[in-house]
Amino acid sequence: MNIDRPMASLFFEIKREAPFEERADMKISSPDVGQRLVTLYRATDNKALKTMIKTFMEHAGEDWAQQLAEPKKSKLLFYRSSASR
Repeated sequence: MNIDRPMASLFFEIKREAPFEERADMKISSPDVGQRLVTLYRATDNKALKTMIKTFMEHAGEDWAQQLAEPKKSKLLFYRSSASR
């Protein structure tokens, strides 16, 4: 992920808004910073934080922005009940 100056400023705003226990592990130079932000986005109910993370990911690229969507749950096509064994 290539991080430019506006993204760096936004990252530090995200870090300030993040829950205290998440802040220590959030480092802009971390190779997994994008995945940490995706995880935080999915875990939080804070709308301001979600908006900032979404903006950050949109600047990072379409691939990153798409990762913010909740993973789709697949439906079971076949179900084997214990009675049919």
